[in-house]
Amino acid sequence: MKNELTAAEAAEIVGKSAKHFRATLRGMKADGDLDPEGAWQEPAKANGLWKIRRVYLTVLAADRGWTVEQG
Repeated sequence: MKNELTAAEAAEIVGKSAKHFRATLRGMKADGDLDPEGAWQEPAKANGLWKIRRVYLTVLAADRGWTVEQG
């Protein structure tokens, strides 16, 4: 099981579209609510690939009321 997921992989786990998931992360980053150790962009600029740690995804999903699909 991978510890670091792309936004697309994470979106699939929580049943959201990748576009919606990335928008959520961008919004959280803009609001200062994003833990940079939990989710980040590589490279760290607007067009960077979003990455998220599996444990942070679980916390984020619980906070948002999303269901995490077990796989």
